[in-house]
Amino acid sequence: PAGSDAAHAKLKIAVDPATPVGVYAVRVQTDEGLSNPFLFAVGQLPQVTEKEDNTVFELAQKVPSPVVIEGQAAGHDVDYFRFPGKKGQRIVVDARCARIGSGVDPSIRLTTAGRTFVASADDTPGLPTDARLIATLPEDGDYVVEISDSRYQGGGRPVYRLVGGELPVAEEVYPLGARSGETVGLELRGG
Repeated sequence: PAGSDAAHAKLKIAVDPATPVGVYAVRVQTDEGLSNPFLFAVGQLPQVTEKEDNTVFELAQKVPSPVVIEGQAAGHDVDYFRFPGKKGQRIVVDARCARIGSGVDPSIRLTTAGRTFVASADDTPGLPTDARLIATLPEDGDYVVEISDSRYQGGGRPVYRLVGGELPVAEEVYPLGARSGETVGLELRGG
């Protein structure tokens, strides 16, 4: 609109159902010019927003599984989320931060509702500074995921997308490369 300000704009984005899942750069054009690009993720899972106060284990926010949680971890903030699980279920918890332009260097930890350690991750290879854990649940019941910035700074844009649930994930590709001009079949390994 006339008189708009590229640094302070509010907008709504309607995602076409035919849009492929992925992360897209978005810019806003105003009377004052073009905004810096920001990254916007399009997914296919139910999405919830983090609700404060979920900063202590006992107040973990209940979420469904599978789910994408949109949250913020500024400074010393630690967020907790509770979800149901079944014994033998193989789950993925993926903290997407660097991959969406966030300044958060995530550390994630998974425990039972009784505080028994299950798994943790920080700086997963191949994911810049992001963290992904894959775990087989040891019992039926609720589980708690903890996420925080491993530096307790939160970065300039302290946002995260925490993807969790019984989801497929490729952990590696084989072979790792090919000769120029050659066609090679790839094998994805993971769950």
